Amino acid sequence: MRVSSPDFNKYTGKDYHFPDSGQLEQWHTYAVDYVRVYDLTNRDYREPVDPVTRDFTFKAKAQMKKGQTATLTQRGVQLQEDHQYVLRFKADSKRSKQIQVKAKNADGTTAYLPTHDVPLTKQTTTVDIPFTMTQATDLNSQLQFNFGTAKGEVTLDDVELMDVTPIEVDRSPLKNGSFTDGLNFWSSYVHYDAQAVVSTVNDAAKLAIASEGQEPWSVLLEQGNLQLVKGQTYQLTFKASSTVARPLEVTVENAAYTRYFSQIVELGTEAKTYQFDFTLGQDDTAGLKFLLGKAAGSPFAAHDVTIDDVKLEVK
Repeated sequence: MRVSSPDFNKYTGKDYHFPDSGQLEQWHTYAVDYVRVYDLTNRDYREPVDPVTRDFTFKAKAQMKKGQTATLTQRGVQLQEDHQYVLRFKADSKRSKQIQVKAKNADGTTAYLPTHDVPLTKQTTTVDIPFTMTQATDLNSQLQFNFGTAKGEVTLDDVELMDVTPIEVDRSPLKNGSFTDGLNFWSSYVHYDAQAVVSTVNDAAKLAIASEGQEPWSVLLEQGNLQLVKGQTYQLTFKASSTVARPLEVTVENAAYTRYFSQIVELGTEAKTYQFDFTLGQDDTAGLKFLLGKAAGSPFAAHDVTIDDVKLEVK
């Protein structure tokens, strides 16, 4: 027989989200009222989910045929080749001594996590099972808990499948910060309400601004596609000056304009070096932007802004 729920991809427990793709990352527990149990004659039994604790308890049924096993299966699990995973869950049982866990392809012919025996105790324990996906990427694999034929109850909760593959950190994600290769890796934008020309002079970026426009972003210099890593502290350093005293806003933000760093500095005629630290709260692809549009004190007379020696490094 098997134990399954038609709603595993649809419902979540507590504050965790279970994506419709079927991936197990962040799956917490079964937030449905029951889990259906089917035997080989398709008779339908129901295993309740505790409405308060939101855990799942398997109870062996008297209707089960002798020697018949019960399994709880999650399908559509996404496993990537050469990635390292840890399967974590809580389990306990007052009578059953063990359950088995395995991961395999959709038709069950290839094992990704070979059958793993998990001893059970009366006290709830947290189980960690590490494994590496040594086969080709499979976005439709299945995870299976086998309760065996023993009588009694088995309780499961807090099931998570975590990708723990080490992330290679680019310690200097920003390129050509000295502008020795012209504006390679850099891009600029001049809005229709502004007038400016962006170039490089003497291995430095020069923004010749005749009119800064009506928005902070009406004139900007940017380097995008910066792969930034959660938990890393980055140090941003740059040198800048302006022929007319004015503010410069510098940001690090993603494509949705979520800012991980934002600072306004006051530029003068003498070049000055600025340095700031910030820490990423999540992995993301971001861009470093120097905003030279409308700012406090606008409008400004025609002026040139020079930017050089830009560095973004893991501290």
